[in-house]
Amino acid sequence: MRSLESIDQGVWNGIQARRTPWIDAASLTVSRIGWWPVLLGIVLLAAFWLCLKRRFFPAGLVFGSFVGAVLLTAAMAALIPREPPENVVYPLEHVAGNSSFPSPETLAATATFLALALVMGTMLPGRWRIVAFGAALVLAGLVGLSRLFIGVCYPSDVIAGWVAGLAWALVCFEVQQRAASWPSSIGAPERFDGGARF
Repeated sequence: MRSLESIDQGVWNGIQARRTPWIDAASLTVSRIGWWPVLLGIVLLAAFWLCLKRRFFPAGLVFGSFVGAVLLTAAMAALIPREPPENVVYPLEHVAGNSSFPSPETLAATATFLALALVMGTMLPGRWRIVAFGAALVLAGLVGLSRLFIGVCYPSDVIAGWVAGLAWALVCFEVQQRAASWPSSIGAPERFDGGARF
């Protein structure tokens, strides 16, 4: 455990040493993508659009992916409390709460964007599904990296956010797959065929 903490601290120190003004500005901008109010707005817009298309089940699943991510973050933080880094030379952001594990913004962004790509991917042509999934991965990756450069999370916090977010998105995807056999009147999504799987 001590060795893991030393590696964590060493990597964090190395990242902080490479900060520059433009990296700070970019990190703050990208990090805002993972803020819960921003993600909630994206989710509500996506759910509203799906409802207009009478795809009520996918709309509920998209909203549920976000709510589940928030609850999962709170549960993990309660089970594994960890103080956020304190020795940031120039803190860019005040850390809300008293735990940085897992990275809340990383987990929420990963779960939300991947769930959006997977759930709404059934309504896209095959190649666009891959583009949507790739864009979700890039956004989740950038949010996680931005939290490291801002200095409010350790590398293991961000990695935990990525892993937990991916796991939750896959749970939502599995629910979507099982719902494919439900009556179409509730707007259940079509099931991915073998050739369109990621």
